[in-house]
Amino acid sequence: MVSPGKLRLVTELVEGSRDSYQPTIDDGVVTYPAVEETLIDEGGQSKEALESLTERGILERTFEGKVYTCPECLEGRMTYTTACPKCQSLYIVDTELLKCGGCGRTAPPEEFESDGGEVVCHGCGSTAESIDQLERTSRYRCHDCGEQHETPAHALRCENRAGHRAGGFACDPHDAIEHALFQYRLGESGEPWLETQLRARRTIADALADRGYVVEQDATVTADSGTRHRLHVHATDELLGKGAIAAVHEQPTVNDVDSLEATAEELSAQALLVPTLGIVDEQVVNRAEQADVRIVTVTDEGNIEREYEVSENLSDDRSFLGRLTSSLR
Repeated sequence: MVSPGKLRLVTELVEGSRDSYQPTIDDGVVTYPAVEETLIDEGGQSKEALESLTERGILERTFEGKVYTCPECLEGRMTYTTACPKCQSLYIVDTELLKCGGCGRTAPPEEFESDGGEVVCHGCGSTAESIDQLERTSRYRCHDCGEQHETPAHALRCENRAGHRAGGFACDPHDAIEHALFQYRLGESGEPWLETQLRARRTIADALADRGYVVEQDATVTADSGTRHRLHVHATDELLGKGAIAAVHEQPTVNDVDSLEATAEELSAQALLVPTLGIVDEQVVNRAEQADVRIVTVTDEGNIEREYEVSENLSDDRSFLGRLTSSLR
């Protein structure tokens, strides 16, 4: 289904009012706020809408990177840090140490000094004339539990949650929630595809206007029940007390017919279904006849006709649909 909202998404890219759709993280989920706002009356998910347009070559996506969010609060961005392998404290630092030649004990330089200036090992009591006589090394020393380690544990720290333990909340990188981020731009076939859909919509709108209807394209109409409907074309004739609505689709489905029928009944309007590929699945045709939904097509010359090709199991033949769509671009 090509909803009015999806057409608006592509229109903004073609017109240049937006050059791309950028992601953000909301409650641990990747969303696209600009897309959500456009689809607010359609109940669609931003990522699913963008992906459906990308699958048909209308949009193209580029990988922007990955981010990790906190498995506890779901919102906090995670930054890399190190932790103590024993107590998991983040207060572990690469520290210069001295090694006692007598007992092999390693400790910070201040633990080898005595009040008299003589270098003394506090472990075994052996002495050295100078601190330079001791072997220098380094280990990661935890300032909470005192343990020393050759290498620290890898961890990710939540930027939102401080105070969980020394340095804030952290977790094993495998426990963090990974998100791949994509940017969506106009695809190679996006502009010609959009023009095909908009031309069909304009043609239907102009035809209804010529018949005396007051016509609005990309309309949001509130029914008596309070339900808001986003429509490709909404036409009314207040004098005669009748109306019409039109839905533009590349390849309409039975579900599209069901939805169009329900909307038409709620708005007391005649429903028109416009398949822009000029080919309709047989099941869709049968359902449209039952629902009193009229299927019309728009020719390259801008004429409206009731003629269209009917195919069996069209919805199952995705490869054929892709070839047909490509040939019409």
